[in-house]
Amino acid sequence: MRASVFCFAVALGGCGAPSETPPPEPAAVDVAPPPEPAPPPEPEPPGPRIVTRTGHVATFIDDVLDECTDVEIASTVPPELPEWEPPEPPLPASSDNRTRIARPCGEQFSGRTVLATCSATLSDAEPDEDGVTSRATLNSRYYRFATALENDHFMRTCMTAGGNWWAVADDSTEYTRARLDFHTRELERASKSLGGRRR
Repeated sequence: MRASVFCFAVALGGCGAPSETPPPEPAAVDVAPPPEPAPPPEPEPPGPRIVTRTGHVATFIDDVLDECTDVEIASTVPPELPEWEPPEPPLPASSDNRTRIARPCGEQFSGRTVLATCSATLSDAEPDEDGVTSRATLNSRYYRFATALENDHFMRTCMTAGGNWWAVADDSTEYTRARLDFHTRELERASKSLGGRRR
């Protein structure tokens, strides 16, 4: 009887010290490799560049400031011409009644009253042989009553060129002062002329 029990216990593993069977090893898990970084974006090809050149010229009549014009030439240059430089603005050379100035008109003559202005833009219809297109912007300021307001010659010239004309209103203080100054100068000139003839 005891032998049977003993054999049965052995068969069930119940005899002697408890069994120390190691736990099963965990199954291997496949780990996906990290994705490769995306390549850097290719640099965009250089586009056209804008090159500007400015100039300023003042006009005097009888040593009185008459007009001042700012000219800006803006050129669109293709990237194939990195060394291209714009030409000088087409300003008249300095003479007895014209003077090229270094600063813009509004800065140079900030203390003078502007009686009228004309702004016009002229653009190339097509690129030149180098593929460059240019746009010229002219801003003229008029300071003499005789030029700006006595007649409409300069207003007509401005509008014929496609420009925008502006002038002070004829009921403004600026208009009244400029008109009085103009007629005062005309009387002084006439008086000097008559005095010379009497001699």
